[in-house]
Amino acid sequence: MKIVPAEESTDEYLPEDELTRIPFNPNLIEDLRKLFCVDIEPKDLEDELVKLFSYKPVGYEKLANFVDRIELVDHLEDISDYLESIGNSFGNKEVNGIQADFYALRMYLVLSCIDIFATMQYKRFDEWILNNTDDYDKQSDIKDYLKRKICEYKADYGISSNFKKAIRNSTSRVRLETNITVMDANGNTYNRDIDKICESLVRIRNKYTHEGRRITMPPSNGNNPYVIFVGSIVKDCEGSPIYDKPVTIMSDECFDSPFIENRIDKLVVRPGFDLINELRIIAIENARFNYGFLKHHIEE
Repeated sequence: MKIVPAEESTDEYLPEDELTRIPFNPNLIEDLRKLFCVDIEPKDLEDELVKLFSYKPVGYEKLANFVDRIELVDHLEDISDYLESIGNSFGNKEVNGIQADFYALRMYLVLSCIDIFATMQYKRFDEWILNNTDDYDKQSDIKDYLKRKICEYKADYGISSNFKKAIRNSTSRVRLETNITVMDANGNTYNRDIDKICESLVRIRNKYTHEGRRITMPPSNGNNPYVIFVGSIVKDCEGSPIYDKPVTIMSDECFDSPFIENRIDKLVVRPGFDLINELRIIAIENARFNYGFLKHHIEE
């Protein structure tokens, strides 16, 4: 894509100063053609990107960011496999266990790739509420009213809600429902429950973001179910680990305890099911849905 100084820019080319905040990807057009399997001439795709930047620069930036991040997910897998093949050494450094770090990072990144487009139609609450108070009754309790409006807002614009919509509407939904069972802290089992699966995936993303909590890798033999603990594994007042049972928040006897998570669910994944790859498919479908020029020219 040709970049020119701002004073020389026309409708055909992107002004240089407006691109400074977007990391430059010299292979963006080829990356898009490969990632989305689009049979469209490079010049035609370039024209579409120029139009996108002209009319919706935020949309252009999101697409560029998406491509870079989904490629990083793929590159990390290649690097992980390569390091394992050479005995997990890197120069003079020993990097045993790095596959587990890469796997957790790849899981987080691919979940965040779905997030990138979850806010394409986003509105801040303070903007939304100004046009959504027609049902307010001055006689009603203001706290109850605000709680209800917050729930309404989250249903339409909450990141978690849009994340769930992307998964529910994907071609991967049936495969997720078929291959993943959710078990809650009380021992209840949820089969083919896409809402429970979505809630657990959102919590995996949030735990990695805010607490640095990573998930474990699937077993190397691939013959056993893969169990992902969703929540914090904490200790009770006596120091014994608590994995499966609900716990109450801080009693008087242990007020110095760390924050205690009272929902420690499990995702039980069938052997051989590649969860990261399935989430990658969802992320790509979600991106294609938001860009008309990526919906067409699909190679059969």
